[in-house]
Amino acid sequence: MFHQSVFQYKIAIPLWLIFLLVFLIYFVWEIYWFQLVGLNFVKWHTHLIPLIAIWFITSFGMSLTSYRKELQLGIASFFLSLLLAEFIFMVLGINKTYVEKRSGNYQSILNEHNTNILRNYAPNSTHLLRSPEFSYERKTNREGFSDQAFQEKGYNILVQTFGDSFTEGDGAPVDSSYPANLKRLLGKGYIIQNYGICGNDPGFYLKQFEKIGRFYHPDIIILSYGTGDFVVDFFSRGGLERFNKDGWSTANGPWWEVIYACSYSSRLIFHAFGITYNDFFLNEDEKKARYKQLEQKWNLIFVEMARLARMNNTKILLFKKPERSEIDQNKYQFDMSFFDSLLVKYPEIHHVDLLPKYRKWMKIGQGGSKEAYYWPKDGHHNSKGYNVMAHLIYESLKEKNLLLARESSQPKR
Repeated sequence: MFHQSVFQYKIAIPLWLIFLLVFLIYFVWEIYWFQLVGLNFVKWHTHLIPLIAIWFITSFGMSLTSYRKELQLGIASFFLSLLLAEFIFMVLGINKTYVEKRSGNYQSILNEHNTNILRNYAPNSTHLLRSPEFSYERKTNREGFSDQAFQEKGYNILVQTFGDSFTEGDGAPVDSSYPANLKRLLGKGYIIQNYGICGNDPGFYLKQFEKIGRFYHPDIIILSYGTGDFVVDFFSRGGLERFNKDGWSTANGPWWEVIYACSYSSRLIFHAFGITYNDFFLNEDEKKARYKQLEQKWNLIFVEMARLARMNNTKILLFKKPERSEIDQNKYQFDMSFFDSLLVKYPEIHHVDLLPKYRKWMKIGQGGSKEAYYWPKDGHHNSKGYNVMAHLIYESLKEKNLLLARESSQPKR
């Protein structure tokens, strides 16, 4: 009779070793994502799991020594308090940046390196413009912009819009963006191409027009800018020197930004010393020095844009858009007179300040309010706000006589 022997083996793996392996796998995974996306890898779990890992490693190390139980208990209480604080800050949104409140992950405004010189989306793809207050889908065309396929001009008048989230239409359905509203106001005979991308600044307007837009031979290009473009986006990215053979890069940030990114609790200490995300971790003197350095670099962008427009027989409407808080204050938060003095030298650029137009439309100071035109927390326009924006730009085009700019030079049959 044949007897089959069954051998059973039991492998005892200590619990601490299992925890250690899990943490090592997690850290390798996070390092991998850090190499791909920089500090954008920081999400909710990045605030909690590293603390748990440090707590575990510290406790395990102490268990191998002769440290008293009271000390071990004190350290456990310390880490438990940090974890609780991180969780409370996370839930209540304390010390979170605007991007964290909106998307859930940290986004550094420094140390960015990107191979996409146009900063457009993936062609023929879908993405969401999303915040806790809204979510709207966008589909991109073959050039990677949130619009239908760009139509050739033919015998129509072609208008191209370049800008940031307020041009892409963040906070509204695709048919309620200001370019979509403007198309309805202009009527037949006009084509609109929307090159707006959230987070854009004039440096990218130039590249998008140079590499794509001008080859459609537009009659008019509409450019948007505001305080935030200069003091935030342009501040971190710089001028044309941001572009290189490998793509583009922002300014470098401090090595310890990773601590700031991964810990809401640590931000209490940083903020106590005046070191904040919104100030790029710089003091006032350092910020003023960088502002001064950027003035000529900002101007150079528009000098080059004017040159390209002149070469392509294209008119430019450049409008200054106020931030929501600036509408009530009736003034801009940053003095850009250095730019105003440049614009008078370039007749190709028709400049319009929308601040007084917004105030007049919304009846600010006459019992009116701006609140109905913006999302309360996010700060972008809603559909009603973009409708106002389109009407003000339409009025500006008429005031500058730009709607008739190419009537006499359309292609002949």
